[in-house]
Amino acid sequence: MSGRDYTTKEVMKTIIRETNIMDSSGGGVTFSGGEPMMYPAALKELLIACGAEGIHRAIDTAGYVKQSIFEEITPFTELYLYDLKHIDSKIHKAYTGVPNEPILENLKWVASSGTEYYVRIPLVKGVNTGDENIKATVEFLLSLKRKPAIVGLLPYHNIASAKYDKLGRLYDADGMSEPGKKELAHILEMFKSNGLNTLIGG
Repeated sequence: MSGRDYTTKEVMKTIIRETNIMDSSGGGVTFSGGEPMMYPAALKELLIACGAEGIHRAIDTAGYVKQSIFEEITPFTELYLYDLKHIDSKIHKAYTGVPNEPILENLKWVASSGTEYYVRIPLVKGVNTGDENIKATVEFLLSLKRKPAIVGLLPYHNIASAKYDKLGRLYDADGMSEPGKKELAHILEMFKSNGLNTLIGG
């Protein structure tokens, strides 16, 4: 393990150096991780500092935090990139170690907050690509007070295996694999046919 602590001012110096690129691309800063919302005080400081510089602010989150953190952070956020892995809480816990009820409740809150949000769904063949889960996910998204601006489907890949090879370690995908093109096209159509703005990637 390696790394160092940075102050908000130090991080902002790095961010501000990139503002010319942000201005030309129409982009901003995305706080990701790990889970950035596990560190709400530091995150809030950075969000406020970016706001003072007129920098667009996005947060990439799995949503598994107290709702009070969303309430505290949202006034300083323009966009949430919200992960949704599985609609069934038991299956979600089997693969991630945590239930999904807080995640779904927080997503409901975000949808009612007025802040723009995208939902991003990692697709793992045999885990969450079945019609039952996809239909339930579509129904849940349609039940929200405000639909996500974008639903991004993220097919699983094993790109990390090359890194494991370099480290001389065994890569264990635990039976997970990427959905095929036909399956992916079918899933995409299930979302799009229900009026959800959906794309591969994002």
